[in-house]
This record gives sequence, C-alpha cells and structure tokens, in this order.
Amino acid sequence: MGTNNTDVACYLVTKHSAWKGKYKRIFSVGSAGITTYNPNSMEVTNQWYYHDFIGIMPALKSIGQIANEFIITMRKGGKKVDNMRFSSEHRPDIISEALIYRHNFAERIVDNMRCNGQKVHWSDQRVPVILEVTPCSLDQIDSSTGVLLTSYMFKDIEAIHPVSDLPGGLCIQYGGFGRLHIFATDRRDEIFKKIEDNARKYIGINIQAKKVSLTMQDTLEKRVGKYSADEHITSLCEFQVSKISHRHNDPVRRTLCLSETCLLERDPSTYSIVTLRPLSDVFALVRHLENPQMLTIEYVRGGDRKYTSSDRDSLLASLIDGVRASGNLDVHVRMTPTPRGKRLGPLEVPVDEEVESMHLKFLQQLPPGWNFPEAVDRFNANVSYSGLLHAVTGEGLFAENKEKLILGCLGSMVLREGDQNSLTVEELEAQFHALRRLVASKAGFAALTALPGFREKIGLKVVKALQRGDDGVNHAALDMVCALMQPMHEDADLKQEQLNKASLLASPKFQEKLLEAWVMHVCIPVIAAVYIAILESYVFSTRIPTYLTSVNQPPEQHEAKLREAKNPTYQTLRHPGWSQAKRQRYICSGASHETQRTTLAGLPLLDSLQGSFPRHPHTNCTGQSSGRRRTRRSSNEKIIDPSRNTNTMIAKIGQAHQHGLGGQNDALTRDDLVRVSTVTAAQARTPDEGANWWEHEWKAKASPYQAQPPQEERDRQRHRTEGAERKHVLPQPEGGLRKHQDYYWNP
Repeated sequence: MGTNNTDVACYLVTKHSAWKGKYKRIFSVGSAGITTYNPNSMEVTNQWYYHDFIGIMPALKSIGQIANEFIITMRKGGKKVDNMRFSSEHRPDIISEALIYRHNFAERIVDNMRCNGQKVHWSDQRVPVILEVTPCSLDQIDSSTGVLLTSYMFKDIEAIHPVSDLPGGLCIQYGGFGRLHIFATDRRDEIFKKIEDNARKYIGINIQAKKVSLTMQDTLEKRVGKYSADEHITSLCEFQVSKISHRHNDPVRRTLCLSETCLLERDPSTYSIVTLRPLSDVFALVRHLENPQMLTIEYVRGGDRKYTSSDRDSLLASLIDGVRASGNLDVHVRMTPTPRGKRLGPLEVPVDEEVESMHLKFLQQLPPGWNFPEAVDRFNANVSYSGLLHAVTGEGLFAENKEKLILGCLGSMVLREGDQNSLTVEELEAQFHALRRLVASKAGFAALTALPGFREKIGLKVVKALQRGDDGVNHAALDMVCALMQPMHEDADLKQEQLNKASLLASPKFQEKLLEAWVMHVCIPVIAAVYIAILESYVFSTRIPTYLTSVNQPPEQHEAKLREAKNPTYQTLRHPGWSQAKRQRYICSGASHETQRTTLAGLPLLDSLQGSFPRHPHTNCTGQSSGRRRTRRSSNEKIIDPSRNTNTMIAKIGQAHQHGLGGQNDALTRDDLVRVSTVTAAQARTPDEGANWWEHEWKAKASPYQAQPPQEERDRQRHRTEGAERKHVLPQPEGGLRKHQDYYWNP
C-alpha cells in the first residue's frame, strides 16, 4: 500500500460480508495504514491510510454472533463512513497492534489516565515513574524525561494484585510465566478500574484485580514467576556482556547467565537478577554483520535484547546448545532481524496448516510482483526452523498431497537458486534456511536419494558456499547438512538415514571441503557457532548411536581425515568452550570405537604430542554427567599409548602414586587408569550403588546402545588387538531413533 507503508504485523483472518459470505483475507497493520490482501494471490484488496481510518473495536457479544469478531471503521468517499467485520482467534493481538498507531487515526482515541507512582526496582530501590493507562496497555514513563520506558500490553497481563504491606502497592503479573512488576501509587484503585474497563472495551478481554493481596515478601520471592526455584536460576555458564537499551544512554555491563531452562541477566557488582526469560521463548539469535561484537536475542513475545560481547561467537554457540537442550528446536542464527511483518500470525504460536501450504505453493508459483528471494524470506518467516508441522498428507479423498508439495519446493529451490557467487550473503543464508526447513520433514529427508540430481546440486551448493568464506553462510550450510544426516521428524526410517549418510559421505571432495573448513575455524577460534556445525556433521556420521545406521566406509574415511588433520583435531580438546570440546570428544570416542586398527594407530601418539592426553582422563574420571560410565572406561583404555610416550609425559607431570596409580617406579598400564575411572564412578554414587554400579547404570539410565558390560568390552578389545575382525551387533532402541533434542545435553 504505497511506498511509505511497511507491514508491521499480518494475520490470516475471516472476513464477513453481507453479500459474499465468509472468506479468507490477510489483515495487515502497517506503519502508515491498514491493508487487506487476497491470500491466494497476495494482491491488495483494500487499503486505508491512517488519516482515513477511524478505529478498530471488538464486536460486542450478542445472540448468534461469532466469537472473536472485530469491526474496523473508515472513511469512504469524503464524509461517508463505512465499516467491515472480521474474525480471528488472534483478535487481542490484532487490535493491540493497530491501537499502537491510534494517534494517527482520523479520530484520535484519547481515553488515558495518568498518575505519579514508584517502581520497585530489582535493586530494591524506589524509582519515581509516571503510570499511564491507555486503550491497549499500562505504560511506564520516565518522570524526569517523559520517555516511554515500557508498555505492559493488556493482552499479555495475566493478573493484577494489590500489595498489602506497601502503601498503594500493586503488582502486575505479566509475560506468560508469572513475572511480577511492583509499583506504588496513591490512585491504585482507580488504575485497577481503568485497566478493567479499557481492556474490556478496546481489546475485548477481561482483566480483574485479584481480591487476595500479596505481601512484599511474596513478590520478592516470586519476582521471576514460576522460574524462581534454584534449579532455574543456577548458572551453567556465564558471559560478560554490555547491554544496549533505550533506557540507558550508554551500554550497561551485565552478566548473561545460562541455566537449564532460563536466560538471566545479572548485575556484575551485586549478582542480583535484573531480568529473566525462559529458553522456550527464544526465537532466533541475530549475529550482526556490521559489528563483530553485537548480537540480538529475539523472543516470541517481543522485547528483543541487544548485547555486545568480545566473546560473541562462543556465547552464540552456548546459547544454541542450551536452548536446544531445553527442548526448543526452533532457535537458529541469522544475519538480519526476523521480518515479523511477513509472518501471518504471532511468533508464540505456529501458523495454520493453510498458511504453510500457501507458502509452499508460493515457492513454486511466485505471486505477481514477487521475486524468488521475497518468497524465500516469507517462507522462512512462517515455517518453524524445526520443519513443517503439517508435512504428512491427511486422510480423506480430497486431502492435499503434502509430500508432492515438499518435493516440488525442493526442486524449485535448486532450479531458482541463481548464481551462487553473485548472490548476497543474506540471500544465500535464507536459501539454506529454507532448505533446512524442507529437509527436516520426512519427505524432504528422503528427497536426497529420491529426487534425481538433488544430491549433486546440494553438494555443489554447499561446496560453493564454503568457498565464499562467510561465517554466517557456512553455519547455515552446515546446519542444513546436519539435518540431512540426523532426521528431525518423528518415526524416522533407519534405512533412509543410512542411505543419506552414505550419499553425503561418498564424495572425497565433499569431505575434504568439510575438513578444510574445520581446520580454518580451529585456527580462528572465535567462530565457535560455525565450528560447532562442522563438528555436528562429523558427530552425526560417526558417534554412537548414529554410526549404527552408516555403512563402514564413510566412518573410516572420516576418521582417516581426522588423523590427517593432526593439530586442529587436538587443539579443539583444549578449547575453552564446553560445547566445542564436548563434540570433539564425541568424535574421538567414535574414532576409538569404530575405526580399524590401522586408522587408530596414530591417534594415541598425536594425543600425547599435542598435550591433549591429560584432558582425556581428567574429563573421563571427574565428569559429573550420568549415563556415560562405560564410555569413559572404554575411552581411557583406548587413549593409553602402548609405547612409553604417555608414561614419560605422566612422569613429568607428577608422581604416579599421587594419582593412586602405583609406586613411583611402576609403569602406567591400561588397567591402572581404568581402575581410577571405575573407583571415581563408584564414589559418585551411594555405597549400595557403588558396589554394583554397572547393573544400576544399565537399569536406570544406560542407553540401549550401551547394553554390553565392561567385561565383554575388554574381551572385544583383546580380540581386536590380536587382529581378529570386529564383529558385534548392538540392540536397537525400542522407541526408534533417539530424538534430535536428546543429543543436546547440558554438562
């Protein structure tokens, strides 16, 4: 609608017409006006600038009225006034977005109430503020400058409580997880009444003040809502950052803390919690190109946060690992902010099946006025990063064939990709993100071998992307490769996974390009997020249990390439980031389990020469994670060099008897180190559990892939040493493949 209007928020709604009946429309709230589009062609059907737009109101309930209706009123042909009816399950969001621009309406809505008050700060200080109740929110305004600090939208307010032992105290429960915001004002009852009236009149929702009062002690103990318990606020890792906010003229120092379920900001001097957001609310991580230290965390409920950090990429890598470990598989890294105006619905809920199907068709048949990058951007904005939610053909005679749509989109992606060398990095990243969303479905995952020519074109596309040397493109490309190795969908086919891995790893040139990217990013350790994506591609091809679905040749080729890399392979074990070192240890463990003796022969010597050997037994003997005791014992057995290189290095580090490994003059053997690992594992348990720890491990937490006891493992190693061919079959899991999120585990 005009060159000056930009869509800010769009929703798929139902229009109610007296002579046409009910039909779908896209309702857009823009920066300069309101627009409606035809969802089949994306053509503009109606448009009004705000100077012709009178208002938007929820329809009052009456007999026979459809729920969630709202009415818009506009000028038509001079002084004539017209109105239209729509309905949507997101009515509060639509009205709230439109009322943000109420000051630009033809008839301004002025129904506000202002009063002075105080905000109980996170530091327990009382900060003077101005509270203003508007038609769509409760605004907090700086009393000295008059600048709007924040708006508590009615649609996101869960409850309002009086605070008994604070004169004029009121508490806003907000944000979807019970976050409490405490204020004090001498007009508390008037504010309660105004909030209730405006929410009902302008938004169409009921907000009632609770009769049960809270105390200040209650509010302080439950200030961060349901995440107030210690397990939610105990940090797993911390980063020093500078927060950029409109509330402060200069960046403010903060400690960004990652727990198992939350992301916290703490004050560095007092370690008090400034703010908290659940990891399930993280939508995307923006890695800014213009500033090598800047990143933005986007949340599904808005309120994005911008930071700068000298260790930005390690922070991004830890965030990706932590958020996915919490079960949120939709998080991803972008170069640019998410274009929310291109999404047909709020971020906190997935789009409808109709919206997904519509954008699948747009990738194959471009609407008038669109180019291919525009279709890709809109597809990415509307489809979850973890894949299509409606990717299986439903039952019924006239059900839409989803598999055919997905395969058609994949074919369109490789045919219309354009010149890979002339595309901008933003466009190339968007293409890989779209491919990742498509191959995350069952039909897309099978397309690697089912769609003629698709494997060759995808492989060439990845190789060209790696040759460009852009970190954002590298990460997007490698993340897509990982999705082709590890199925992201339910009811995965083991045979198809085996075929995919064999197809991807069949080309030596492709493996060489991955290894070159690995070596380059080890030498530039700040690119942690890209490096993790490279490591994952190796983990998915060699690590238990994923190697079980691979043929023997690719893992052997992989491990031979790793041995050729030498220095970079072992430098990673000394990486300060847990996410990087963890994945590298997975690969080394896979090497020790799954490669032939000729391939494995050089690894212990390199281990000693690179100085990485002490890190192995330290991690294996003192690690706190559960369910991996057998793996640690086996790893300790494999990494001991049969020659005296390791013994000599240990002797230089410290006396052997100080580690409980025997006398000063005794030679270190495999059994000694295995004994320390076993004793340490037993000491980590109760006395009863330590006496028979392997049986307890098997019954409680051991994976089905770890069904063989240590004695059988040692026998197998002895046979391998004698030159016998390795022959063993591990049982498959009863519930099928391990889900992708189980791979991301917190230390």
